[in-house]
Amino acid sequence: MADGGVYGGIGFGSSSVDIESGALDDGSNISGESKDETDTSLSFFIGYEVNDNLSVEGGYIDFGEASVTGISDGTGSFWFEGPVEIKYETTAIFLDIIGKYEINNSLDLIGKAGFYHADVDADATDVWGTVSIDESNTGLLLGFGLSYGFTDKVSGRLDGQGSVMSVIIIQLVSRILILLD
Repeated sequence: MADGGVYGGIGFGSSSVDIESGALDDGSNISGESKDETDTSLSFFIGYEVNDNLSVEGGYIDFGEASVTGISDGTGSFWFEGPVEIKYETTAIFLDIIGKYEINNSLDLIGKAGFYHADVDADATDVWGTVSIDESNTGLLLGFGLSYGFTDKVSGRLDGQGSVMSVIIIQLVSRILILLD
């Protein structure tokens, strides 16, 4: 892309959330525990290209859903006897600094570092109903990838990013960037 300019884009890809072992544990015997930790993510972002090697970018990511299910014998402190599930929905806003290293005229190696603020909505459901729990956390994001310039105004990016300490583990994303000047 050309030096110095505002750009925006959308991203989509695969996201993975690390659900801790024993997430359903309330002291009862849980059988048949099953986890679904991956989903499709969608992001929107806007950035400013300071020069050929440096950009600042912010945006929003919807990581989709993750869940863990099982069967409780009802002897614990929370679950009633029968099927139980916790469903997680995670979204985040982020601010990154992106460094670029030119491999050739169209291809760049990129490295990213920044911060995120994530909101996790969890619904815990058993035969008697659903309890909703909302949590948020903030942390450091790190990532790397490749950027390919199709024209001076349109490029695509394949990158991965992950957090150092959070429920967000990895997001592999394909992005289309359009220079807005």
